[in-house]
Amino acid sequence: MATKTQNTTYDVLIVGAGPSGTASAITLAKLGHSVLLIDQHPFPRDKVCGDVLTGSSIRLLNELGVWGDLESKVNKIPAVEFYQENSNPLTLDISFYTLKRRNLDTFLLDHAIAHGAEFEVLRFTGTIERKGDTSICETKSSNAQVVKIKAKYVLLAVGCQTPYVFNTNKRVRLKKPDLMAVRGYYYSDWNIDHLLVHFSEKYANGGFLWIFPMGNNEYNVGCGTKSYQKVALKKTLDKFISEFSKKTNTSGHWISTPKGAFLRTSLSNLKYAVVDNILLTGETLGSSLPMTGEGIGMALETGLLASRTIHKALIKKDTSLLKGYKKGIKKGLKIKYLLYRMGESVIRTNNGYLDFRFNALNKIFFSLSLRYFRFINRICVKLSNFAIIT
Repeated sequence: MATKTQNTTYDVLIVGAGPSGTASAITLAKLGHSVLLIDQHPFPRDKVCGDVLTGSSIRLLNELGVWGDLESKVNKIPAVEFYQENSNPLTLDISFYTLKRRNLDTFLLDHAIAHGAEFEVLRFTGTIERKGDTSICETKSSNAQVVKIKAKYVLLAVGCQTPYVFNTNKRVRLKKPDLMAVRGYYYSDWNIDHLLVHFSEKYANGGFLWIFPMGNNEYNVGCGTKSYQKVALKKTLDKFISEFSKKTNTSGHWISTPKGAFLRTSLSNLKYAVVDNILLTGETLGSSLPMTGEGIGMALETGLLASRTIHKALIKKDTSLLKGYKKGIKKGLKIKYLLYRMGESVIRTNNGYLDFRFNALNKIFFSLSLRYFRFINRICVKLSNFAIIT
């Protein structure tokens, strides 16, 4: 298979088979382009994530034409509850869905292959040579064999866990991750049917913790904060669960050990969204939303936008059309990140991330700031055809 791969010049090479990469592969393959999708891991594989599908995620999965097949596999959630120590919770009656990324990513990969995309387990080394209108990307197989792949366009959707992105292009300096999180799967008799988000200085040094039901008494439980914070997140998570279970007179156990990951937010690498015939998308671009770290919907969004831009460039045989990708992000997506940053600034002090002092004034301030999101959500739905938290 490696020989065939090396002897073919693909229309598009997509590096990374997460939601952004697979959405791009599905779109381009359906449009008749030759697509090679690679990932360093065989599937199915685990991925650190909150596992939440928001309303925007569902809209995009519908655009891909896959939601009808996926809907029966998800767990429907009726609401989200925000709370802080010694404060009354705020509940928003908004529908969400949960599905393990292991299952979501495998589902999307299967659809990409069904539509004609090829898939190989190869690790991208970060080395890209440019020869004329073609890029030659160096990868390695599981047995360390070097496999060089030729493609007219390259889409990098490698997340932010790997340092191997632009080894050969010294003018590209990608931003470091700005959030970090751990999550594991926990079995408990908590009897929680909604998303639970806990902003906390006590546990996470001003970060946030979550409990998201996955169905059948299984929960995605995690903790996140700014990447520069010195917080032992796994110990924090254990302490939170222990005290929460004691408070609710419940018990449980870990199904899987918590794992950690970094995130990039706020389109931090937008400057490098297009480099020659290479496009960045998803977490590589910095597509996760600030404050919450929600990433699936925005990964799908940037993947669809990137693939449609590449399609135009292939049809017109005009690489300069790639500039439309960056313009499209600025026009269609930057407002959403701006609104999230505004919301984050409302509930953040100069001393820390979501850093609250537990007095009566800040309890009121906390409630008002969350109601701000409800208000902004309504504006976004009416004016921009997307919801900020749905």
